[in-house]
Amino acid sequence: MQCGHKYKGYWGKMFAAQHKFEVEYMRWLKVPKELRFCRHCKSLGKRCIGDEWHFICTCGMFDEVRNVTMGKIASILNEHLENKILFGVTRI
Repeated sequence: MQCGHKYKGYWGKMFAAQHKFEVEYMRWLKVPKELRFCRHCKSLGKRCIGDEWHFICTCGMFDEVRNVTMGKIASILNEHLENKILFGVTRI
């Protein structure tokens, strides 16, 4: 899938666990998981645990990345469904 060069770094770091999300770096500081709040959301008065799920699915800081990526995924799925292609096999 082509996400565009701008977003490759985000997703690569996410899947390699080389990100600086609160859930990871606060673990090294021995902060309890229930207190590892997302800095972005905390600045907006929200108390969201800063884990991978939060950043991928709900954090406002990643809205643009999420919208572009999910749009491309939807486009690819629609193309495959329209052409009745499933896992590289054309269905009749």
